[in-house]
Amino acid sequence: KPTKTLAYLFLIVIFVLFNLKVTTAFISDYKLSKSKALLSRAEISKAQIEIKKSISLNKNEPANFRQSAITYIASTLSENLSKENIKTLKTLALKNMERAYELQPYNLVNVKSLIEIYYFLSVKDLSKLESGEFDEDFKNKTLEFFSKTEKLTQNDADASLTLANYYKKLGEIEKAEKLYKN
Repeated sequence: KPTKTLAYLFLIVIFVLFNLKVTTAFISDYKLSKSKALLSRAEISKAQIEIKKSISLNKNEPANFRQSAITYIASTLSENLSKENIKTLKTLALKNMERAYELQPYNLVNVKSLIEIYYFLSVKDLSKLESGEFDEDFKNKTLEFFSKTEKLTQNDADASLTLANYYKKLGEIEKAEKLYKN
């Protein structure tokens, strides 16, 4: 009987741990969705709070780190920010983007999303998106990331086209045309 009781106890512990893991993942996903909704309403600071909660619940989900990066980049639109504050926000965004990539470097959905986010990181002033002005430090980081992902995206037409389009937006016409031809 003691063996049978231990077996039941073991099963109960496994069941509880599994449910905790599932519940934590669910709450993390909920916080991620809430952050996206808040950001879409331009409630950036509230969106940052929610995504930080999501990350604390699930540190292995690239979408959490991508969303965190987006909120930091969106924060650069705040009025009266010094150049140093903007650089700090972009650096925080970059760290989150790098973490998202580290978690799933061969996941095309992750990489394709990061391509777009990297582009916005490199824009000098998001309020003047069409100006064609780039922050050279972050543009170089963006081009490094693009170069690193070229081989992965070459076998997926949509990802390759996305990369080519963002190369073009950055003024890297030769690189874009090379991808368009492939």
